[in-house]
Amino acid sequence: MPSKYFILLSTFLLSITAHDMADSQNLKDVLNRKEALQISAYPIGFWNYANLERHGKHFDQDEVMEWAKAGFTVTQMPDFDVKDKNQILHIRRLLKWASKYNLKLIVKDPRVFNPAPDVNTIVRGGVEAYRQSVIAALIDFSGSKALFGFHIGDEPEGVRNRSYFEASRILKDAAPGLHHFMNLLPYNTLDRVGYSSWPEYLDDVVCKSNVDFLCYDCYSQMNGDFDTYFENLRLYREAGWRNGVPFWTTLLSVSYFRYKVPDYDALRWQFNTSICSGASGIMCFFYYMRHPHDNYRLSSIDELWDRTQSYYDSKRLHNSLHRLCGNIFNHIAVKKVSFHGKTYGGGRAF
Repeated sequence: MPSKYFILLSTFLLSITAHDMADSQNLKDVLNRKEALQISAYPIGFWNYANLERHGKHFDQDEVMEWAKAGFTVTQMPDFDVKDKNQILHIRRLLKWASKYNLKLIVKDPRVFNPAPDVNTIVRGGVEAYRQSVIAALIDFSGSKALFGFHIGDEPEGVRNRSYFEASRILKDAAPGLHHFMNLLPYNTLDRVGYSSWPEYLDDVVCKSNVDFLCYDCYSQMNGDFDTYFENLRLYREAGWRNGVPFWTTLLSVSYFRYKVPDYDALRWQFNTSICSGASGIMCFFYYMRHPHDNYRLSSIDELWDRTQSYYDSKRLHNSLHRLCGNIFNHIAVKKVSFHGKTYGGGRAF
């Protein structure tokens, strides 16, 4: 396996190589959108399934400082109850602390999260009621420079596509300076999204939802299926080239179902191959143990709220990237990706 230094250098060399697939104006658009996110270093975050009602005592200023020390730069907030004023104030404090440590946070506000399947009744009361919910969420939280955007939802499919797209547009229209988070499915779920091809689907996502970046999850690499892994990276990269938007990916940092526990080398391999394939940001699935935890195991912070080896491996990986490369990947765009040796996922040979 090539060293991380060779891989990161290769990314830079590929980014300045002429290539006929990536239109120069679209690449400029990708770069402009990356810089508009205003993240100080390469975007690294995690999925957060904790909630303030159950875990609020853990989410203090020291915990936010720990996110920064662990190399995270933009990440998700815990769930909260908007009917509880104390929890609203707690979210505001988290945003205040995040500003101190130069972090960006994604708020999962239940007023705007996971819109209803029918676009005409996107929430109870219709589209106009959803707009009012967006305004209420903005009134509560938009005063903080640490607010990256709101979490719209995860893996829309079929009848939910239109409502997610409309919700994204409403949020963007209401707060054009924020960058809202919507996570998509991997390409091998075509039957679930209701489109005839994945490129058509991704083009529609960009056109109809007005997103600032595409993001998806894929974990097949932790089950030995490298073709699916690299084909997702290729399809999302090419969609970014066509539409002038960057893409992020969600990588596996815990074990569950048939997937093995990612050790340091597995985490590093996922990061390096994603960055070399053009990913402009990475989310880790996940950081705090879910409840109930089923057969999820060995997240960075486990069900006893103790740190596992994954925590130390991830921290080392993130900070190595930041210290060795700074924010260079926020200011370059990959124009060509090829494989030395065996090719995967429809990729090209070097």
